[in-house]
Amino acid sequence: MNSKQRFFLYFFTAILFSFSLSILYLYFPKQLQSVDELLRTTMFELRGEIKDSGNIVIVDIDNRSLAQIGQWPWSRNIVAKLLNTLTQAQAGIIGIDMIFAEADRTSPSLVLKNMNIPIKNIANYDTILAQTLAQTPTILSYQFAFGKDIYSKKETPLFQGTVIKHASNEHVDDFIDTADGVLLNIPVLQENSYSSGFVNYATSKS
Repeated sequence: MNSKQRFFLYFFTAILFSFSLSILYLYFPKQLQSVDELLRTTMFELRGEIKDSGNIVIVDIDNRSLAQIGQWPWSRNIVAKLLNTLTQAQAGIIGIDMIFAEADRTSPSLVLKNMNIPIKNIANYDTILAQTLAQTPTILSYQFAFGKDIYSKKETPLFQGTVIKHASNEHVDDFIDTADGVLLNIPVLQENSYSSGFVNYATSKS
């Protein structure tokens, strides 16, 4: 087989592989997600634990911040600028302890839509934040919901990590609460974050 024949063989193999992945993604997204999570877990286990540097900085939204930027909550394009600034300052990982459960009501695109003004190419602050999340090492928060909560969902949030069981216990539900749902960020933000972590307070069963 000459070089030209090998080129066409590799080319058509790549096309077939890409086509197959596209079909799997369209018709079997949950199965692909399970495979991706399995591969990620395996890679974490092979890599082993990495010790952190111990350099932890808390970025607090204080009175000085509010006086300079304005009342809380800030528009999400401002949050995006903050994340970019932290990334440029070489932050290794960024954790946000708030949940963006609804669309940003200050976003120009949403304001104009509510006013029935059809203008294209207007800034959407959620899209801006989503693009920033995709380019920064940011972990978003989610919250386990207990009881009947109309805002909770059943989807599993994205997280870059692995869970290791040190011992099996068939009575684990006796001391670990079981959530009825999850309060997530809006999809465009949740799907573009590096990972996720829950922010519930610790509870225990009596």
